[in-house]
Amino acid sequence: MSRFAVVLLACVLPLAAGQVARGGERASFDVGGGLLMGGYLGDLQDNWSPGMGGSLFIQVPWCCDTEGRLRASMLWNDGATRGGVVGDGPDLGALEGDTPRSFRRTSYEATLLWRAECCPIGDAGVPYLGAGIAAYERDIVYDNPSGRNEVGAWSWGGHGVAGLRLYRTSGLFVALEGTLHAFDTPKKWTVGYDAALLVGVRLAP
Repeated sequence: MSRFAVVLLACVLPLAAGQVARGGERASFDVGGGLLMGGYLGDLQDNWSPGMGGSLFIQVPWCCDTEGRLRASMLWNDGATRGGVVGDGPDLGALEGDTPRSFRRTSYEATLLWRAECCPIGDAGVPYLGAGIAAYERDIVYDNPSGRNEVGAWSWGGHGVAGLRLYRTSGLFVALEGTLHAFDTPKKWTVGYDAALLVGVRLAP
């Protein structure tokens, strides 16, 4: 995860350092990370099994109940044995005779989140919704009779988020979150999903 961690920090540290609230006081911001599980929908379900990954994030409150978040995530999926790879689905670079071996997807996401403070769950639970854009890097390896076929590419896309955040008085919080991704690939868009368990802390420099 070192590469996307470096990219994330390089992007968000200037944002966090310069985030100044009205009146001259520095605003608080949240940082954290977590584990995720995800896979792909549509034609790709037969090619890639659900896999595991991780993420890092920083989020900065804006106005009212909204906040901006930058998240870097990486997901690994193994090839499934239920079907081939050449068909009517997205063109991910597979050749005739290839069988799926591994799929690593790295995403760099910018998201606008809305906290539903008006609809709390219990004493500490706050649901939230969000949407945003992302850059997706995919590194896919296929096996074929003559060796390996490795394909790497970048795509732009978007995502939608729904989650529940549980706050503690210490400033720590735990979030359960689901994300639906859609990114542009040849022939068809690729649609994926992930469910994440996130842990974060609110900082107020």
